[in-house]
Amino acid sequence: MKTAFLYAGQGSQRVGMGRDLYAASPAFRKAFDAAELDFDLHALCFDGPQETLNQTQYTQPCMVAFACGVTAALFDAGIRPDYVAGLSLGEYSALEASGVFAAKAAIELAAYRGAAMASASKGVSSAMTAVLMLDRESLARCCEEAGGMVRICNYNCPGQIVIGGEADAVARASELAKAAGARRLLPLRVSGPFHTPLMQPAAKALHERFKTEPFGEMQIPVLFNCL
Repeated sequence: MKTAFLYAGQGSQRVGMGRDLYAASPAFRKAFDAAELDFDLHALCFDGPQETLNQTQYTQPCMVAFACGVTAALFDAGIRPDYVAGLSLGEYSALEASGVFAAKAAIELAAYRGAAMASASKGVSSAMTAVLMLDRESLARCCEEAGGMVRICNYNCPGQIVIGGEADAVARASELAKAAGARRLLPLRVSGPFHTPLMQPAAKALHERFKTEPFGEMQIPVLFNCL
């Protein structure tokens, strides 16, 4: 039997995450404390408020710091995976687990990525919604009919597709999806239109950052996201 570590993306953050592990595991503490950030990581992760934790410039380094800590605690207990994977932001945590990035680099890259994505989202009223049990062709038509900037941005699994973009356009596409037979619509707890063309400025910023970022040898295979 093979073992895999799967790392979550944005939207799964919770106030209090890591508090118990930080108290119990020296390995968790070392990884969690590895980076130098311009905010109090401990206070935000452990005490919130949730509204601040949900802002992408904070969500991303907090999520990756937590994941790096969990990975370190598992490794310290002798538990190692055969494969790693992550959804969106979770790929940074997977790459850290595989040895491509040290914990410090992964957390600081996530902070840079979060700030770039927050900047790209500035001034844009945006939303993302998970659409359940509607096929991709029908949902694509709903987005097209809605007008404005709304796109399919994640094919999470059969039966769950995410749309994102300008808030009004996402709302219109959501209503059309409901009329087309979607079983459920779940607004996501994120602060930007991620994985849409509105993120191009952030993509360019990361492209430049990665030109100077060292990459280590992959020690554990990473299964990457794809369309």
